[in-house]
Amino acid sequence: MKSGRNMLRFKSWVGLAGLALIGMSSAQADNQVSQLPQHLSQVKKAAVQQMTISGEQLLTQSSRNDTWSFDMSFLPSVGNLTIETVTQNRSGTYSFSSTLKQGSDELQLLFTQGKESGYGELMGSNQRLIIEQRRNEVTLINVGLAGLAPGIYENDVVGDIASLQIPETQLTSSNQASIVIDIMLLFTQNIVDTFPGEMAQTLLEHLTFKANQALVDSGINSRLRLVHTEFIGTQNPSNFVALSDLDAALDQDPNTPTPSSLQQIAALREQFGADIVAMIRTHDLNERGVCGIARFPNAQSDVLINISNVGISGGSNCLDTFTHEIGHNFGAGHQRVNDQPQGVEPAAGALLVTDKFNTVMSSIGTGDINRDFGLPVFSNPNLICGGIACGDATVANNALTVNNFSPINAALRIAVVDTVLDDILPSVTDRDGDGVFDDDDAFPFDPLETDDTDSDGVGDNADAFDNDASEQFDTDQDGMGNNTDTDDDNDGTPDINDALPLDPRDTIDADGDGVGPSIDELDNDFQDTLDFDNDNQGNRNDLDDDNDGVPDFSTPTSLANSEVWVASAGTDSILRFNAQTGNFIEPLLEVGTGGLSFRSDMVLSNSQQLFFIAFSDVIQFDRQTESMNVAIDRSQLNTNFPIHLATQGDSTLFVSNGLNPSIIQLFNFSTAGNQLTSTFVADNEFLRDYVILPNNQLLAVARDINAFISFNLTTFAETLIQTQGLSSAEHMTLDSGGNLLVTNAGSRNITRYNTNGAFLGEFISAGSGGLGVPGCITLGPDGNIYVCSSDTDQVLRFDGNTGAFIDVFVEAEAGGLMQPVSLVFAGQPLDEFRLDGEHDSDNDGVNNTDDAFPLDATETTDTDNDGIGNNADTDDDNDGMPDTFEIENNLDPLDSSDAQQDADNDGSTNLQEFLVGTDPNDPASTPAPPPPPPESSGGGSIPATVLLIGLFGVFIRRRLGA
Repeated sequence: MKSGRNMLRFKSWVGLAGLALIGMSSAQADNQVSQLPQHLSQVKKAAVQQMTISGEQLLTQSSRNDTWSFDMSFLPSVGNLTIETVTQNRSGTYSFSSTLKQGSDELQLLFTQGKESGYGELMGSNQRLIIEQRRNEVTLINVGLAGLAPGIYENDVVGDIASLQIPETQLTSSNQASIVIDIMLLFTQNIVDTFPGEMAQTLLEHLTFKANQALVDSGINSRLRLVHTEFIGTQNPSNFVALSDLDAALDQDPNTPTPSSLQQIAALREQFGADIVAMIRTHDLNERGVCGIARFPNAQSDVLINISNVGISGGSNCLDTFTHEIGHNFGAGHQRVNDQPQGVEPAAGALLVTDKFNTVMSSIGTGDINRDFGLPVFSNPNLICGGIACGDATVANNALTVNNFSPINAALRIAVVDTVLDDILPSVTDRDGDGVFDDDDAFPFDPLETDDTDSDGVGDNADAFDNDASEQFDTDQDGMGNNTDTDDDNDGTPDINDALPLDPRDTIDADGDGVGPSIDELDNDFQDTLDFDNDNQGNRNDLDDDNDGVPDFSTPTSLANSEVWVASAGTDSILRFNAQTGNFIEPLLEVGTGGLSFRSDMVLSNSQQLFFIAFSDVIQFDRQTESMNVAIDRSQLNTNFPIHLATQGDSTLFVSNGLNPSIIQLFNFSTAGNQLTSTFVADNEFLRDYVILPNNQLLAVARDINAFISFNLTTFAETLIQTQGLSSAEHMTLDSGGNLLVTNAGSRNITRYNTNGAFLGEFISAGSGGLGVPGCITLGPDGNIYVCSSDTDQVLRFDGNTGAFIDVFVEAEAGGLMQPVSLVFAGQPLDEFRLDGEHDSDNDGVNNTDDAFPLDATETTDTDNDGIGNNADTDDDNDGMPDTFEIENNLDPLDSSDAQQDADNDGSTNLQEFLVGTDPNDPASTPAPPPPPPESSGGGSIPATVLLIGLFGVFIRRRLGA
């Protein structure tokens, strides 16, 4: 592997195959496509491709109207696809679900076609592709490659659990008519902006079709019928406020005022007989938090509503949100928490099989790999998914609950629309592309595993005992599984007494770092295992590992001794650039697909250890060994959504999340481990970046309320600081004068404040120097300000005093730069051989350990240790006699003691003779004796006495003002 280039791999099946599904050749990508849609501007460019088609529809009907064909030209080796069953929607759009093959892979296509727009998804081979068609332009978004994790559903439902007493029934037989529930969908301006023209209607029809497909695939004989769509002017970004407003518009309570934008909604509900009303909006993680929110059915109210986001934002997607929130409207719940049901019936719960799959109502935190393993079905113990029952009759039977509430929900309004719904066929999927359908695949998202014979959670291929559920591994290969074996590594020490039971080399691990003393050179220091120069300081924090006098890295105090590291979210890499020229050097490291996102902050410690966020973990990059490790696992982070970092010295790291309420955790990196020591919880604010101030204060900026929040690091006291000029603030830094600079995603400018939060004015205006959306911001060692223009893929430089634009410091796509999200200045490597003290860095013939100036080829020795090499020093031994004088007079220029010697024994030291200019080697050349003192007559010197009297007189006159 090339030096300085590192790879970080995490367990994630999503998107590992890159763009294999798209596979579009350059010939197919038409240069005449219009600009990338705005809602995709923050998506990794490598995950988005555009092309043109000959017509304005991907789904077309034959001239005889008896067959349907779908244009698959964007997928290699797949021609036009014949579609056998198409559902005609009330608005004139058409929807379908179909299985197709690409080579040996089974793919599932869900798509809705309008007159001149289309929207759908293609899934399989552990990939998910969003298809957006606008007239003759098709945009493809690879969800996995873009690092877009499924949405967050924590606290996304309101209503009393188990508030209704519904007699349990059996699922309706498949040969009985489906129960139809009428829905009305409201959509907002951001939907119109993102999906213009008729595409908004196409999207809404697709959401309805997709939810119906999930109902069919779950064995539920209920169907949603979209009876009306309506534009509304609602603008409040909060999902919770939107739900409250919608409830007020429909509850017919005169004491709850209806927002003006929703005045007509109650009448429309009655006009079209809508049982459920949902508001559809685009996803905005920064503004909305969760992907959606819904109301449980309630016996005391006929209001059944939900707010569902669609699309992608901030590293997450809300592709399945509408189906999830509709499930809540039917009483379905998340998986049990502390063995307590989360739905309206005891069995109303999702099925979550860890590391295998989970059903559509699951609620899984950010950073949990199981978020990527969602199957679009409701839990149902009467069906098979993942090779086992797709639910549990007592704790995971959401299908039964949906079935129970279907007739109740359908009766909320008398049907007005009588459109007969077309049949939808059950779908057949193979999401990991291993040739085994998901129903029968014990690991539907793992192409390396298909069976788990003993149902112990470990696939047969990895299970050393695939027929024994009590055993999975046999470390010492003695035929006895680790769970039974009392000495797993067969080192003679029982596991109960073995600190490293899987390592036969060691049995103790004093510092708990997982490395025993046979390898660990610092077995009482959790932070390191290596100490090359035996100075009791681990290599990680030792800036001169071989103790040869050559620092491993320079201190980044100027551009000349610095380099710039930029996190490139679009390429999942961190890149090195020359700090003086901005020219690309090489990749510093790479992470797995989807590892970096808009929240991948970076900080550098004093010892130049890099900490950054990837895959919801905090990663540490060790410059000394060019290796990475997880410094803080996502399981240690209460919020599982790290977004900003800060350091205090080498031992303290602050980590914050981006949700509401925001949490900032303080971790101490000590010899005992990386330990959580403090937690700061904001009062229902979305915190973004923060700085640590010298007065023991942490000052954070709150994006949602456009204000600062100050935390006392000792008392944890929180203070709200109202100010001006903030507009969806994101990043922050201190300038050379100690003032705060804040980037504003809303107004796209940068504003300045003092550390008390007082507004000092706009510092950098929107668009200055081509600035797009301002992202990361950093003070450079030259005193200037460096700003990531995240949507133009540049790093811009501005004057640190005036804010005036200087230049484009790093050009777009330099070194592959895409979407810069964080930037740090690091020291340059100085010691090419950091673990070789015998190396001669300056090639002057003297090894570093023997060279007083190992980086200066003109110097090797400094006899008097005054910092000036002997070649430049005119007095090498600093004895007061120049080297030339000593050499001319046969003295030693490297021996300071000869200054006090008397070479010619004439009673004067060599130094005295130099000072008066006599010859130290000639006894006859002697310094003249000092003149005898003048004679005195007792009582002292008369002239001196006269002088003192005169001065005293002057003093008296001055005091008297004379």
